[in-house]
Amino acid sequence: MPVIHLSRPGPELRKIVDAGDQFEGETLIGNNLSSDQIKRVLKGLTDRLEGRFSDVNDGVKNATKIADLTSWPASLEEATDFGDEMVQTLVDHYRQQLLEKELDP
Repeated sequence: MPVIHLSRPGPELRKIVDAGDQFEGETLIGNNLSSDQIKRVLKGLTDRLEGRFSDVNDGVKNATKIADLTSWPASLEEATDFGDEMVQTLVDHYRQQLLEKELDP
């Protein structure tokens, strides 16, 4: 969990906190949120996002990182087998679609 956002607001939350009772030209009404309430909301949101995207470092989602050129090795010597597993994971996952389109994986 990004603990830093629990200890100090990020840029978007800072806009709301600094706006007082006005935000983007609208008057905000209701109770002021305490620091504890803000922390609970942020923790709940973070927990749900982590639960929803917990598999981002596994399987097909992880293999799509091959499209991120910044993850590529700097030299050919470092790239001897770079991406082989990621490409194989993608081919395995999309094998049926590739075969239906008459592409031999």
